[in-house]
Amino acid sequence: MTRKNLFFASLLIFLEGYCVLSLEILGTRLLGPAFGASINLWAALIAVTLLSLSLGYCLGGRLADRYKRREILIVIVWLSAVWTLVIPFIKKDTVETFSFLGLKWDMLLSSALLFTFPLTMLGMVTPFILRMCVENLSTIGHIAGRLYATSTVASVFAAILTGFFFIPVFGTFNVAMLVVLVLTVMSLLSAYIYCGNVRGLPLAINVPLILLAVGLIVFNKPDYDKRLLEVQHSQYGEIRVIDLDWGKFLVIEGEIHSGIRKFSDHSTYVYPILLQTAKDLFDTPGDGLVIGLGAGTTIKPFVDANWRMSAVEINPVVIDMAYKHFGLDIPRSKVHTLDGRRFLHETDKSFDVIAFDAYGGSGIPFHLITQEVFELAKQRLNQKGVLGLNVIGDGWDSLLLHSILKTLDLVFTHVIALPASADKAGIQNFIVFASDSEITPKLQNYLRRESHENDFYRIIIAQPFKNIFTSKPHGIILTDNHNPADLWGDEINFKIRSTKSQTVDRSLLW
Repeated sequence: MTRKNLFFASLLIFLEGYCVLSLEILGTRLLGPAFGASINLWAALIAVTLLSLSLGYCLGGRLADRYKRREILIVIVWLSAVWTLVIPFIKKDTVETFSFLGLKWDMLLSSALLFTFPLTMLGMVTPFILRMCVENLSTIGHIAGRLYATSTVASVFAAILTGFFFIPVFGTFNVAMLVVLVLTVMSLLSAYIYCGNVRGLPLAINVPLILLAVGLIVFNKPDYDKRLLEVQHSQYGEIRVIDLDWGKFLVIEGEIHSGIRKFSDHSTYVYPILLQTAKDLFDTPGDGLVIGLGAGTTIKPFVDANWRMSAVEINPVVIDMAYKHFGLDIPRSKVHTLDGRRFLHETDKSFDVIAFDAYGGSGIPFHLITQEVFELAKQRLNQKGVLGLNVIGDGWDSLLLHSILKTLDLVFTHVIALPASADKAGIQNFIVFASDSEITPKLQNYLRRESHENDFYRIIIAQPFKNIFTSKPHGIILTDNHNPADLWGDEINFKIRSTKSQTVDRSLLW
């Protein structure tokens, strides 16, 4: 085989490897708003990718030996492009079709239906090209090694370019159309390399697809809905702001994260009202840190009470949305674009209150609820400092909640949980406080103060304090080594999304 032919074969394999990894990463963004970009979704997509490639290798090898017509390769790549173009338009119906089976089966079957076909077609490319490259057995090892190495290097490029740059800059839909264009170019290259020209069938099937993909990029704009104020893509998922009759909401990866009331700047949820009671454990305003900014509803009551507040938010798009749409009013220099745990490692400051409110599209990041991070947070607290956490649990007996309580018990002397609802079986927020100083009496005294804000908030806060519990938790110790919290969180997240989809128009969420 000539060097020129081997170069062209390597180029096709490079494009194939690039498209495989791009599709896998796109899967997390196309399905993330439905499920949250969790470990379960990654596991489903990786399983589908590997199984599809294995099937493609097997079928491609058989076809390559049986049929000598090189036009087959052109059609195989084109079919992958066609299905890739269709994926963004059928993803919602696919997810809804399998939703009755529960979270894990919905993830797995939706991933399989959407991505098995195009990935199987791409898997068939390698054995086809290898068969056409091999002229004698003495060079098969060298050629196979070069082609597989090229495909792997292309996947590295795809992972970096797609994940770090293309999706945040151009958005998921446009990147999907870009993959379609790469596949059509690959189909035309196959025709040129192995058939000597691109006339006839290659042009007839690929040119309309190229025009359609380009047209969709240029002209396909989402239907205008005045309730949808803004949509931004980021490295950490799709961020939206929606304006409904009763409030304005921040949506992260298809899930309503936080919001403010329509005619006031108060939170639409109970948990920030409960979390802000930590400030009333202190006689004078102090220094506070909020990990997970969201719409700023957790930090605002502290700022209004003249606390010196800082925030840590890993997603810069969320920070921009908080200032632009939710009236966040603290200096930009006090908002750090960083992972919360890394900030705790790097800072030399100490705080009176540290509040963890770092929810993403599926739950609390597992590395923010381990014994190690709680010990780190304790090092950053002043002597009588308080650690507060917002936790969503599936009822008062939630394994996730009790595991967090049990882990905190190893680090702090006093740990309490405030349920946001009297429904012991319902999904709800729990505000957990941990400290080495006594918490409960001080908080109860706070409720009895005559200077309390108003009757409305007294009622909201009093009810959870009637239900406060400090009983010995039954969960497991969460550590960096063993922490299934994100798996439990997925199940809770799925129930929350199912409920909200009945009350909020799904088209506004994803």
